[in-house]
Amino acid sequence: MTTEGLLTQQRYLKKLGIQTLVDGLRGVVGLERAEIMANRMPMLELTAPTGFGGFGVLIQSKGAGAPFGEDRVVVSKVRRDGSDLRIPLLTEAHTPVFAGKYPQYGDFPGLSEIR
Repeated sequence: MTTEGLLTQQRYLKKLGIQTLVDGLRGVVGLERAEIMANRMPMLELTAPTGFGGFGVLIQSKGAGAPFGEDRVVVSKVRRDGSDLRIPLLTEAHTPVFAGKYPQYGDFPGLSEIR
């Protein structure tokens, strides 16, 4: 195995284009402000440097010839060509991260309906 890179989850997800997903929430037709906030928070939690974003991501290869580094491995189609992307939205099966982390917004208009 050849180590191609060791980076934080924050850096890894940013290289994959998570910011495109976060920014794309504003363009989803029919989403209220509360829904945008509730969908945005879990994505940002994955990249928080003091939380999940601080986890390590090890990139390795086998039989790929000369080492090619993390940049070649971690470039998503989203970042490469700005392709059309389906923005993942919360459903009843998801944990309401925003409501759990910020209970003071429990009376925020429309937030109580989001699960």
